[in-house]
Amino acid sequence: MDFGVVKLRFWIYENWTAENKARIHRADCTHCNDGRGIHPDKEEGRNGQWDGPYLTYSEAIEKARQLRQLEGRVISDCKKCQPSSRLETKHSTQIQYPL
Repeated sequence: MDFGVVKLRFWIYENWTAENKARIHRADCTHCNDGRGIHPDKEEGRNGQWDGPYLTYSEAIEKARQLRQLEGRVISDCKKCQPSSRLETKHSTQIQYPL
């Protein structure tokens, strides 16, 4: 057992209706809720979907770029959990990643 070890996970939320965007979240973000979101009784896939989990932030970025549905969308960090700013090694100071 690894006591005291926190394993971060990351999720991508593809939002098809609000600004046609994708946001990367930490699993512990209250907006993400480990891929369950904040609307537990929502109709799955109507407005968007959660994709993940990914073990690293880099994996989440790479997957977001590969998702066919994301073509032409802006990928950004969640403004609440700010996943890239809370990493030990910052991957970028920029939070928007053009596809």
